[in-house]
Amino acid sequence: MVIYFYREWVKILFFMLIFLPVANAATTMNFDGTLIDTPCRIDQPSLNQNVVFLNSTPRDYWKYPAVRPAEKFTIKLIQCDAKSLWKSVKIKFNGQPEPEMGAEQQKYLTLSSGVNKSKLAIGLIDIDGNQRITLGENHNGGNGTQLNDGTMLLTFNAFVEATPKAIQEKSVVPGVYNATVEFEVSYE
Repeated sequence: MVIYFYREWVKILFFMLIFLPVANAATTMNFDGTLIDTPCRIDQPSLNQNVVFLNSTPRDYWKYPAVRPAEKFTIKLIQCDAKSLWKSVKIKFNGQPEPEMGAEQQKYLTLSSGVNKSKLAIGLIDIDGNQRITLGENHNGGNGTQLNDGTMLLTFNAFVEATPKAIQEKSVVPGVYNATVEFEVSYE
């Protein structure tokens, strides 16, 4: 009976030595987060858009002005609160400029791929329908657009233009082309 009693105490002591430190172990847990104050939300379909240009022929790019008609695209802001601290919304487009456009390269996106890379470029037109947007700068000449309550539709245009060298050499050929631009929304 003493041996049995002794074994039970050894088992209890063994389990206490193993599990007691675990039961008393202290650990630290951190919680992090970010609070943001934006007066509008970007509508989900505005986040990933494809602008499709009308079909054209290489001859359309062989003489000046070598620009095709613009296609519209819209950035839709929803649940805007004009009573917030912010008074204007600013859209900035960021992308790779087309070096073949010379001094105006910051106003044109380079093509991502295709046989007409460095021969065609994509330009963006501001919400006024006239001014070309400079990559990396806020729209509307840096002033943005005044915030309104509810839904705001900011409609821009995109167009395709041949580079001066491609016009001179008549080097635009049939093929698929694409370019990518990212936009960022800020408030003031």
